Amino acid sequence: MGLVERKGKVQAFPIKTPSAKVLVGVVKDRVAPGSRIITDQLRSYQGIAKTHRHDVINHIQDEYVRGDIHTNTIENFWSLLKRGIVGGYHKVSVKHLDRYLAEFTYRFNRRDEREQLFAMTAKNLLNGKNLPYEKLTASPVSEP
Repeated sequence: MGLVERKGKVQAFPIKTPSAKVLVGVVKDRVAPGSRIITDQLRSYQGIAKTHRHDVINHIQDEYVRGDIHTNTIENFWSLLKRGIVGGYHKVSVKHLDRYLAEFTYRFNRRDEREQLFAMTAKNLLNGKNLPYEKLTASPVSEP
């Protein structure tokens, strides 16, 4: 799932299912009540209107923008993620999906800082924690 604030940062993270309970719950947890939310026409989003101002773009009816209502920013993020996977990684493991999303979120949120991006990334690599090979290749733990 992905959320992005207009002219702000993107958040992207794996979810178990795109059910109304999950999607509306994430919005309620992460977005201030009364804020404007713009989504596509997925029915699971319908409950958002109870706590937020909810506008919908209906892609099925070939609607992509209506005034300042659009989902282009988050769709741009998903497009860059997909291109990165196809062009660089070729395949993604569900086990490490959160790590891929974290990498592309990091890049997207710093897209206007291109000159400093290499230095910031190198610094984070030097100061970050290692992922031991055993943990990287271990079987995923089944959740109850």
